Amino acid sequence: MRWWGTRLAALLIGAVVASPASTEERVAETLAEVVTTVQALLGRGATPDELRAASTQRVRVDGLGRLQVYVVLTEVRPEHVARLEALGADVELTLPENRLVQAWVPALSIRAVEELPFVVEVRPPGYPAPRSR
Repeated sequence: MRWWGTRLAALLIGAVVASPASTEERVAETLAEVVTTVQALLGRGATPDELRAASTQRVRVDGLGRLQVYVVLTEVRPEHVARLEALGADVELTLPENRLVQAWVPALSIRAVEELPFVVEVRPPGYPAPRSR
């Protein structure tokens, strides 16, 4: 029975990973909060320094109001990367074996990116955390 339970759990986890999340769940919460802040700043004409100041320990924002993100795809294909770039993404890195694209995406385009049918998740990169002594 133990083998069967382990196999069932693996199948369930695989099914969850293989199927894209609903649109509401595709953007990580920590990222969504910064997107809202940056959009408000852009709406009031914030300076590049003000935009950069919206960065957090987990989310980086540049002076143009772009956020550095990982976009997890169902599959990394040239046409998928081209669609991301058409939405203003400045692609830095693609890792097809991990179904991952690292890019700077305008805050105003994050929602459009998450709605693409081949996008599984949009989240901040895992930056190294400084050790506290």
